[in-house]
Parts: sequence; C-alpha cells; structure tokens
Amino acid sequence: MKIILLKENGFKLIKQPIGRNKVFITGFHGVGAVGYLTSKYLSMQKEAEFIGYVSLKRMPMIIRMENDRIGLPFELYNFNDFIILVNEAIPESKDVYSYANIIANWVVENEFKFAILFGGLAEKVKEGSDDVRIAYTSQFKNIMKPFAQPLEKRLSIVGPLALLLAKFEEKKFPAVCILPYARIYEYDLKATYKALKILIEQFKTKIDLTKIEQDLLLEKKLELDVTQQIEKLKQQPPPDSKILYM
Repeated sequence: MKIILLKENGFKLIKQPIGRNKVFITGFHGVGAVGYLTSKYLSMQKEAEFIGYVSLKRMPMIIRMENDRIGLPFELYNFNDFIILVNEAIPESKDVYSYANIIANWVVENEFKFAILFGGLAEKVKEGSDDVRIAYTSQFKNIMKPFAQPLEKRLSIVGPLALLLAKFEEKKFPAVCILPYARIYEYDLKATYKALKILIEQFKTKIDLTKIEQDLLLEKKLELDVTQQIEKLKQQPPPDSKILYM
C-alpha cells in the first residue's frame, strides 16, 4: 500500500513537502454519502488538478471514466489551498486499518497545516435547530475556534472516518470533522451543499457551486414529477369491477 504522486504535478517534493501551506480534505461513503460527495464536488472544480493516487494490494473492484483516462478508486487532487483525497470506495476490511494509518502518517509527514474531514449524521438523531455538528482533535483549537456545536457525547462516529480521526488525535495533529445532518439511505445533495457552504464561509475559500446547484434543481424536479404521478394515480377511477356471466 503506497501513495503515488505524478511527476508532472508541479510540486517540488525534494525541496518542499507537498502539504506545506496546504489543507488536507477527505471523506467516505457513509450517512448521506456526504463525505464522498463533498470531496467529489471539490475534485470537479475547473481548477482542480489530478496529482496522484493511493495504490493498494487489494484494490476495490470499481473504476470509472474520468475525462480521457480510467478513474482510480482513491485519487488525489490539488485545488486552491487544498489537497483532496477522493474515496470512490472503502478499502476491504483487511486493509482499512492500514489505509487510515498510511493516510494519517502521510499527512503529518508532509507538513499539512491541518485536516478537514466530512461525514454525515443521521437526521433522526437531530435535536434543536442546528444543521451541523463538528468533531475535532485536541490540537484543532490551536488552529481556530470551533465554529459549530460539538458532536454530542451520546453519539459516535464509526468506520474509516473514525479511524482517521483517531490517528490524528494520537499524532496530536489538528483535524476537524464537519457533520451535517443527512438522509441515511441515499445520496443527500442538500447536506453536501451545506458542507460546501461551511467550507466557503469558515475557511475563506472560493468554490463554484454551479454544478451542485444544478444537480439540486434536477433532483427537485424529479421528486416533483414523482409526486405528480402519484397524485394522478390517486385521482384515477377504480377499475371496472363488473363480473360478466355467460
């Protein structure tokens, strides 16, 4: 398992670690797929540049077309002040612990300023009017003041996101996890949009939201079409129930 950076990415790795003056961003498929979707929309920005990937001995059996090449399961992008890891899949259970450890070590060794992770919280656990919670390592307060209410003690983060946060805590590395409330069993674009807005507002960066706004409008139209079809079915007269005898 190793992280491979493309030679033509423009970073002078010998003279300067890739993470210096950069912020690491990633997320995984989880509640609402918010972590994955947030990193994915960032990688789709016009200025985002594909710079490398993570290679595993047992790669997930998933690929896609990405412009004029095969898209890999774990890709790295450079965008503004961010290095983004897009996880198209989750490593096999045998590899997930090593994966989190290698990513955390790479982030620390390459002198990133801090890490921003994204995930989702199930809507059913929401209390009050806040749309988001955050979880952060003990070192994060040295970077900035927490900008939202912390995750309640009664709730837990699970999966590779939890492993990565635990590794950053062990290494005393500043990291924050942004957790909008989201629908559990489907891609939640509204929660993803909220996550991107928080990134813009709290970390003073420019992100083009046109693509996700278009996707939200399309989603709304499709939902409206389905609702209208259901209403039409309700208004139709019952089928003719006359029985014909011979």
